[in-house]
Amino acid sequence: VGTEFTGTRDRSWGIRNIGDVDSQPNPVAALAQFYWIWVPMNFRDFSLHFFVNEDEQGNPWNENAVLIPKFGGGPEEVMIEREYKQTYLSGTRYAKTANLQLTRPCGRQLSIDLVPKWHFFMKGIGYGHETFRHGGYQGELATHRESYVLDEVGPENIHIQAMCDVTLSSEGQQEHGQGVIEQLVIGPHLPSGFSELLDFAP
Repeated sequence: VGTEFTGTRDRSWGIRNIGDVDSQPNPVAALAQFYWIWVPMNFRDFSLHFFVNEDEQGNPWNENAVLIPKFGGGPEEVMIEREYKQTYLSGTRYAKTANLQLTRPCGRQLSIDLVPKWHFFMKGIGYGHETFRHGGYQGELATHRESYVLDEVGPENIHIQAMCDVTLSSEGQQEHGQGVIEQLVIGPHLPSGFSELLDFAP
């Protein structure tokens, strides 16, 4: 790995599910709703990490943002205010652009623009896969291969990571970096204009 390489490690690997999914239908199940945004970003001297879950009205119920200096550069900073907005590509639930407004403990404002370049489909590592679900035990040795033409993957594959160019602006200065928007938006979400289980942006 080159000295200029930066990356983010997702710690969510491992066996998650205990036993098989219950096949019985839930007679009182509500319309599914889940809004998840996970945004790690790397700059020259620091990293930023933001995530949020929101209910269908857009109210966050799980949210945080942290600035982490490069190793030896000082303590991490938990942001005291966070606001995330994104636009959508027509006919999808994929981010077209995103903006993150953060306030550091010192009061300094950070404005971060993210522009997606390409998509990584999470189904390829088991998320939402019909048989090889992420973290599901397959026995001592199980292998599987599938091939997809990415331009033909349908918009119902809503769990993606979008690789982004990132621009951070603060007090007249800018930093450029790279980041990812992991996004999984299921069901209604008023700020996004979604009202059904799987309707798409106009």
